[in-house]
Amino acid sequence: MPCGEKYNELVELSNSENTEIKEKADVCQTAIGLLVVDVL
Repeated sequence: MPCGEKYNELVELSNSENTEIKEKADVCQTAIGLLVVDVL
């Protein structure tokens, strides 16, 4: 699965009604954002 598809899946999961899944997806998105900022 390409990175874009995985990111879109994380976006969907971050909108989950399941609090645990939402929190984990949000942490992953934050980590990805930090990696991108570090690269730039």
